[in-house]
Amino acid sequence: MKTIHFYKLNLLKTMLFLGLAAVCMFVSFFEFIAEENSLTNRLLNSLGYLIIAIHFTKTLWYKYYVSHNKKGLTIRLNRNILQERTFMYKHLKAVVLEDTTISFQYRKRKDAIDLEGFKIEDINKIHQLLNSVK
Repeated sequence: MKTIHFYKLNLLKTMLFLGLAAVCMFVSFFEFIAEENSLTNRLLNSLGYLIIAIHFTKTLWYKYYVSHNKKGLTIRLNRNILQERTFMYKHLKAVVLEDTTISFQYRKRKDAIDLEGFKIEDINKIHQLLNSVK
C-alpha cells in the first residue's frame, strides 16, 4: 500500500524559518562579525541558503504529497510536479467517496480522483479535507 504525506501549511512556521534564513544572510552580508573573510560569515550565508532550499523543495521530497490550509489543498499523486492539482474549498461541491474514488464538482465541472492502491486512512483523510468546505 502506498502512503501519502500530508503537510499542513502554517504561516507562523513558514515565517519563522524564512526569518531565520533572512537573519543569517543579513548578518553574513553586512559582516557584523569583524574578521575579514570570516568562516563564520560564509557559514551563516550558506546556512541561510540551505534553510531556503529545504523549505521550498519540501514538496518534492515525497512521491505522494498533499498540502493544505484553510483555503484549499494541493494533491500530487506521482513524481510529476506538473500533474499536481490545487483545489480551493469555495469552488468544491458534492464530494462523494466511492470505494477508492473521490468524485466531486469543481468550478461547475465534474471530476474524480482515483486513489486505488493507497492506504484507506489516507483516502479517508483526503475525503475529509475535500469535505471541509466552508
